[in-house]
Order: sequence, then structure tokens, then C-alpha cells
Amino acid sequence: MKQKNNSQSSNINKPYSILLVDDDPQIVHVIGKNLENKGYGVTTADSGESAFELLNKTPFDLVIADLVMGQIDGIQVLEKAKELYPESMVMILTGLGDLESAIDALRLGVDDYLLKPLLLEELHFRVEDCLKKFEDKKKIKQDQEKIRSSREYAQNIIDSSLDMIVSTDNERKIVEFNRAAE
Repeated sequence: MKQKNNSQSSNINKPYSILLVDDDPQIVHVIGKNLENKGYGVTTADSGESAFELLNKTPFDLVIADLVMGQIDGIQVLEKAKELYPESMVMILTGLGDLESAIDALRLGVDDYLLKPLLLEELHFRVEDCLKKFEDKKKIKQDQEKIRSSREYAQNIIDSSLDMIVSTDNERKIVEFNRAAE
């Protein structure tokens, strides 16, 4: 288990944290260094167990995990990441993939699926795509929170009004009213 954190991505202009999990030290080294050179904060783990320890302590924007590892495989790592941090993006990296395993992974909520050996340009494209989706998810969540807050604020104003306020639907049936209308 090795932890490194860098900042800026040249294309996304924002620091992102990536957890890279693979039991092949050469893969971890090459991909980890490459992502660091692109400006991402990269933390590496050499097993599913190590990844669980890191996930229990730290949220990651993107988790990239090898499909086949020791006792805890990539799917279990990605399920744990989604359980703890639902907004995190998750990606499978595997040398044993076929169409069926890709479909199974996607059904389980994996955001992307890469086959080894891979071209680093393809990796960068996929990582950027996942992080753009991550930003979109965060924005949607923030917008939903603003809408919820605005609705609560409006409802508080309506409820505290001394004037009768009644809301009807298109058929003129009462659907909502304030305390004064009671």
C-alpha cells in the first residue's frame, strides 16, 4: 500500500484523487506514474484488503481496480467504494475480460471497463470521461440540494403566512394549503 497525492490534471484543471488497485506491481507502477504525470493524486494498493483499509479512511473520486486479485477481488473493492461513497466513479481493469464479464460488471454499477494490455492514451481518455461524469453527479446533487432548500424556504413562508393560501390542480381540486386555510 503506497500513498501519493499530486494536484492538477492538465485537461480537467482540478485535483482529483484516484485509488489504483492491482496485485501486479508493474501495472501499478506504470499506470500510477502515468496518472501522476497527468496531475492526478494517485494512491495505490496492491490488494483488495489494502484497498478496503484505504476506502475506510478516505473518499476517492475514482477507483480503478483489477478484476482478479486475491481474496477480495475488484468487484468487491468497487462495491465497497460505491457503498461508502456513492458519488465516486469506479472502473474495472482486467486482462481476463470478455463480453459477459463486462456486462456483469456494468450491471453491478461499474462506470467503465478496460482490458489489459491497454494504451495509455485510452486510459487517459477513460479517466477524464469518468471524472467529467463525477463532476456532473456532484453538480446534480448540489442542484437537488438547492431545490430542496428553496422548497423548504417557500413552504416555511407559506406556512407562516396569516393569509389563507390554497393550491389547486388543473381540475380545481385542492392539493395543498397552509395553516391559515385550515
